[in-house]
Amino acid sequence: MAYINGKEILFSAVLNGVDQSEVNALNEKNNKLTNDLIAIVQGDSAEITLPEGIETIREYAFYRHPMTGVIIPASVTKIERVAFRDCANCLAYDFANHTAVPVMAENNAFTNINENAKIKVPSALYSEWIAATNWATYASYIYKKISPDDIVYTPATDVNNTATAGVAIRHPFYFGVCEPFTRGKRYVDYEYLAGDSVKTETYELTDTGAVDSVGNTLITLSGNWDGDRYEENGVVIQGTVFSGNITFAKAGTYRLYQKFIDEAGDEYSTAAYVYEVN
Repeated sequence: MAYINGKEILFSAVLNGVDQSEVNALNEKNNKLTNDLIAIVQGDSAEITLPEGIETIREYAFYRHPMTGVIIPASVTKIERVAFRDCANCLAYDFANHTAVPVMAENNAFTNINENAKIKVPSALYSEWIAATNWATYASYIYKKISPDDIVYTPATDVNNTATAGVAIRHPFYFGVCEPFTRGKRYVDYEYLAGDSVKTETYELTDTGAVDSVGNTLITLSGNWDGDRYEENGVVIQGTVFSGNITFAKAGTYRLYQKFIDEAGDEYSTAAYVYEVN
């Protein structure tokens, strides 16, 4: 477990493998361990969220902790040495809410963490973060995490449309996202009435359309997909634009959208272009 004392997270109660002289020094330094301390984690192996208001994560705070992930609030401004040492199970250290890079006292705060772990930081701070004192040691673990606000959604005027099954309509649409996020795949959710129930199926939307689970054509696209990159209010946008004809094979509701995956491995979706097909 780790302990809270005011605005600090003190050292872990599990210090197996740490030199006894260092344990003694920690106990002396942290003689505040009294009944008013709060055990925030009791061997929990799931993702944990640290409480807002914590400012310092002290040495050995999460030493050998079994957590699989940790969300660190923006209030944390300092991380001391070996704070997350030997966290073998933790795959995500989420700093996404930070507006400034916290101070890392020494370059060993993340010693022996999982080789697949990701330190997720706001995209706007990424360059500063990987170059910051002592953080540079862990640059290969640091990934950009986006906010849903970073996604450029389809314009409201283009969202709801009508069409007739088997009849081509000319309707351009656009999927875009702010740099530097990975452009993901396009999808279509097909919703239809089957007897007394409504069913929804999801298929990939390729450059030429979509087919259903048995290989029948669901959507036909006849036109061009063009890459697009421009600046809007100082933000660089990248995406793809389709211009041409679209034909829906069956009646139902179609939702066309695109998913994006940021460097931190988290997935987001754009708003959908919705077509009601009769």
